[in-house]
Amino acid sequence: MWFVNRYGFILRHPLTFNPYQMPIQKTIVYVEDDYDDQDLLQAAFPKLGDHSLVTLANSTELFSYLEKGTEEICLLVLDINLPFLDGIQILQFIKESPQYREIPVVVLTTGANSPQMKELRALGVEVLQKPYDFLDLEGIADKLLQYCLHNSSSA
Repeated sequence: MWFVNRYGFILRHPLTFNPYQMPIQKTIVYVEDDYDDQDLLQAAFPKLGDHSLVTLANSTELFSYLEKGTEEICLLVLDINLPFLDGIQILQFIKESPQYREIPVVVLTTGANSPQMKELRALGVEVLQKPYDFLDLEGIADKLLQYCLHNSSSA
């Protein structure tokens, strides 16, 4: 419902407009404290379609983003070595939280063959090695997008 306020502006009645009912965009969230790595992954995604990539630098930014809840997260991509809480601590929080435990998580790290990573794989988290070549990074980006699309269609 529209109305004209006392200043002559045409406005939508506040009771008929709910920003939380707007279409929700599906989002890949990448938590990485290295801004160069953030930029490289952003550049590696040629087309995201109805998806977006949000890059955050640490757990504080992630938790703030999660509290807003304005976008549907189809995939959370974590680095392990992060300031404040590391990727494993974030993963533990996500898996223990009823509100967030259904968010699929992929770990993207340089140490994908360490014993710690084998433990993560045993918990059902996919662990991917950060590539050294941009073409390989494009392959990782494609894999992440396909994972996100698969999770979106099965939801």
